[in-house]
Amino acid sequence: MLVVAVLLMVAAGVLSRRTAVPRDRTEVPVAKHIEETQEERVRRRDMIIAGSLAEELGEFGTVRMPWVAMPGEHPYSIHWRMGFGEGHLSVVWAWRRTLSPEQREDAVRAAGPVPADWAEWAATFIDAIGGEDEPPFDEVKALLAARNIPVTGMLSMGP
Repeated sequence: MLVVAVLLMVAAGVLSRRTAVPRDRTEVPVAKHIEETQEERVRRRDMIIAGSLAEELGEFGTVRMPWVAMPGEHPYSIHWRMGFGEGHLSVVWAWRRTLSPEQREDAVRAAGPVPADWAEWAATFIDAIGGEDEPPFDEVKALLAARNIPVTGMLSMGP
């Protein structure tokens, strides 16, 4: 509906085709505006993540693993793709970059037993697995057990 309204306004000459702003306003080329916005967006995102990381560390003394921060949320849930979940995962991965391999294992171990649905994620977090090929669950569970990281429960059917 909105697209039709914009097209009608362009056809009527109310909006400019080049910039999609009213003709009586100063026109800014769209491409330049997008480039500037992209740089600002990246800078703002990095600042938000750094601030959230500082808050998480200040409040909890660590960064909570996703299954601790939001228990009951499946790793493939849309929750982790937008909103709080997406932001929290951004903080977790930013924090991970500051940790040694031993510290990564300690962080997962400190979070308590890893729910079965999160085993693959935990193994990726500590670099026990990686790449395109996903090993079978029993193999992932064994890799974590070898590092004294227990896995609890059974795999679910998904979100």
